[in-house]
Amino acid sequence: MIPETTAPEGDPFYSVEINVVGLKYHEAGQSGNILLRPQVFAKVVGVPRYIVTGVADQVAHGDGTFVIKAVNDNISAAYGSATRWFYVDGRFVGPFGSSGADALQNTAQVDVIGTFQGGVLSAEEVDITFRM
Repeated sequence: MIPETTAPEGDPFYSVEINVVGLKYHEAGQSGNILLRPQVFAKVVGVPRYIVTGVADQVAHGDGTFVIKAVNDNISAAYGSATRWFYVDGRFVGPFGSSGADALQNTAQVDVIGTFQGGVLSAEEVDITFRM
């Protein structure tokens, strides 16, 4: 789902479960043609996640924290052993386990996906773009 406006802390997105439960049909006037419409129901699953894009700063591998310098704000972020790491260098490579964190350095271009907990973006995924 795409939000109507951008939140100051990042762009939220949602996981949606879609169930097609059958077909509804009816005759189109007196033409003899039958119209079929799927019966579709959707619901949001889980909490909204956010994607924040910016430049990594104040990277502290010892405690798994860093700051994302986004366009309008600095966002505190944290990663852990469950964080998935991807590298982008003209192609998308990953996921890497916790060893992927070693590539995170100050000035790295990052896209961080996760949920906010106490004002800190808890990273589920970090995409690091290598400049060519």
